[in-house]
Amino acid sequence: MGQADFQVKTPGGWLLRIQPEASTCEVLRGGRVEPGQGGAALHAIPEVVFVGQFESPSTQVQLFPNRKGKISISYRMKGHTSENHLIIPSYSEADQFPARLRLDPDTRVLVSQVAPPGRFAVLDESIPRIEIVTLKVKNPSLNVLVIHPEEATRPVETDHQKVRAADLVREGQGGDLVKNPVFLARIHLRNLDLARVKTLLVDFPMTSEEMEFIRTFLQIMIKNERGQKDLQAARDQLGHLDELYRIGSIFSQGRREAFDREMDTVSPSLARDLMPLVARHRVGIPNKEDQIYFWECEFRLRKIAEKTA
Repeated sequence: MGQADFQVKTPGGWLLRIQPEASTCEVLRGGRVEPGQGGAALHAIPEVVFVGQFESPSTQVQLFPNRKGKISISYRMKGHTSENHLIIPSYSEADQFPARLRLDPDTRVLVSQVAPPGRFAVLDESIPRIEIVTLKVKNPSLNVLVIHPEEATRPVETDHQKVRAADLVREGQGGDLVKNPVFLARIHLRNLDLARVKTLLVDFPMTSEEMEFIRTFLQIMIKNERGQKDLQAARDQLGHLDELYRIGSIFSQGRREAFDREMDTVSPSLARDLMPLVARHRVGIPNKEDQIYFWECEFRLRKIAEKTA
């Protein structure tokens, strides 16, 4: 059975009408309703998901101290006797605010779910870096914080920009990840080295899933919510790469009829970039029928590439 709706009068005189199942809260003071983020009638109740070596919290929606629009959430790490604090935004001026906490054994559930607004993931440093990168790829809107032992004694605020592929390489922590095309794509895109992103298709035998991961990076950059000028200037190139990886994913899945349809409408520039991918797949193929198909694809793409773009 789910948690029933309830209301609370805070020490500061605020009235909170909390709906746990809907993950919303109405905030009032003196009969006046405080609008939520973006002017919404209700506030969203934040959810904090701990992953790793943390003490299991209560999963009931509960109240926490709130000051200047920020909630202070207490938690404990296993093997530590001291209580630690996480600071997350509430967008409310009330002196207390509700939040929901939970503990997950690993990142699999978070990866498989689209993050709703107001979800925060708190991971300990035992979580493999590639899992953290994958989590950000699959859930770019998720707020991620990695807790290190030295940070567990002071309040920390969420900063999802801390997990950066380029930082791992600079710190010498890349290891085998430098052989991972998804990881490398993240580095090259961060540096706007788009030519190297293109060559990854030929340099690595990527799966369609890996190509879709890279497309997620590309689409975030194309969307460019912060209006960065360098991304605006590269928008057409990023769109070209996204289309290249989309068609490449179809090809790598062996969906020949779908790939044939793509070749009917593909632009000369895309045809030129697809040719090396087809050629790499043809090399070493023992089946004569497959070889003939790849030869035909190369021939078609070459004819298209020779046309005026």
